[in-house]
Amino acid sequence: MFDAISNGIGVGFVKESTARRIQVKGIVFRELKDARVMVEFGVIYRSDKSSQALRVFLQVLANMADSNGKSSSDLQPG
Repeated sequence: MFDAISNGIGVGFVKESTARRIQVKGIVFRELKDARVMVEFGVIYRSDKSSQALRVFLQVLANMADSNGKSSSDLQPG
């Protein structure tokens, strides 16, 4: 990610601890104050495999979606 950014191909988001610890020539880290970022994303997993870890992970995502008023109906393993 840092190589792409330093070559002028986009932006990235990192944790504050990472920004304090990493120094990359040509990159400036800026703090986002009072920022509320909403991101749409997908989850990819094998349809023929299911595990307790996957079910818990999908439940966490579903709870996050529900708390933000989004539908979580598609976040169930097959």
